[in-house]
Amino acid sequence: MTGIEVCKTVLNSFRPFLQKGTINESTAKWLHENLDKAIPFFSSPIFDLRFPPLQRVTINKNLFGGNNQRINDIKFLKYPPSDKVSKYGRANLIGQSVFYCTFNPITALNEMKPQLGDLITTSIWKQKDNNRFLKISPIFKITSLNGVVHNELSLKFTMAYKNSLKEHPKEIAEQIDALLQFVADCFAKDVDYGNSYDYALSAFYANKILNDFEGGTIEALVYPSVADKLDFSNLAIKPSIIDEHFELSEVTEGILVGSPKNSGGYSIEGTGWSKKFDNGNIIWK
Repeated sequence: MTGIEVCKTVLNSFRPFLQKGTINESTAKWLHENLDKAIPFFSSPIFDLRFPPLQRVTINKNLFGGNNQRINDIKFLKYPPSDKVSKYGRANLIGQSVFYCTFNPITALNEMKPQLGDLITTSIWKQKDNNRFLKISPIFKITSLNGVVHNELSLKFTMAYKNSLKEHPKEIAEQIDALLQFVADCFAKDVDYGNSYDYALSAFYANKILNDFEGGTIEALVYPSVADKLDFSNLAIKPSIIDEHFELSEVTEGILVGSPKNSGGYSIEGTGWSKKFDNGNIIWK
């Protein structure tokens, strides 16, 4: 068999685990032990980019034992401490913290899935240095689920990637392309909300990109939001990058009084707002 035939055969052996509900604790461990052995090479495109303000939604009760309690400490709007991360996420291993965010609050709400009556806090984060670019690696090979609406950011990455792929010999380029398609499929996997182990494949590759690839110098990962039908993108950013290069710009607090299930869209009754912060605390208006 040719190199690309071998590559596709190996990748296809892992494809059954892309089905919903196929990964449990022991399966996740086996996958993480064997993926690198079976696929000994890795590649991913790298871009230096600046982003518009980042949006993050926090469901307050998740921090306070089910109580709709106001958040006063900025640290609760950031990433969780790594020792508190007990489940896989789309882009994190167990015991690994990343800063999840997006570019618009609707995508963030779709990801977080708050319930009616939940007190939620939307935070906006901006880069401190306007001249600094983030070193990012994107997941981009799937731009649409319906073939009609396409993820604009993924399309831009795809065009740049196709040009860069021409720099490699044909056989190597084919293998890289097959691997990146598999990684994209891992990130596009449909997962039941709360089923942590089914994220094991995408979490494996997120860790590889952020912490192993290129000596761990990648600062952020961009990937299409499954909760938003891949139309818009999410980001997973290293905590150290958030701490050093980003700052909280604005927070809005409100109670969810309408959702897509009961009223066709999200409706939030505002309860607080602030752009003033002091010594790590939010000064609410």
